[in-house]
Amino acid sequence: MADPNDKGNIDRIMDGIERQLSEDMYNQVNVYFLRGGIDYSILNLKHKTMMAFAYKRSKRLKEKERTAEIKAIIETYGKKVDFIDFDKLNPIINEIK
Repeated sequence: MADPNDKGNIDRIMDGIERQLSEDMYNQVNVYFLRGGIDYSILNLKHKTMMAFAYKRSKRLKEKERTAEIKAIIETYGKKVDFIDFDKLNPIINEIK
């Protein structure tokens, strides 16, 4: 659900990718950010529990400590949300043509 237009989200994602790949591989890959969605009504118990924990932890944070991603967790908790934009696939399609 992380907003790919938020620089902080991109930085955190790229840091995670960089930690998992060799330097050589990291410098060669193209990374595409595709936003997804969530439907709490179909989550299994493990994932519902995980999201409940994330929600409760997020609510305890002071407003100024909340990132855009944390605010999204709070705003969408328990709901069905869909941020999918199929047009964002076009750069990937063009890359593999």
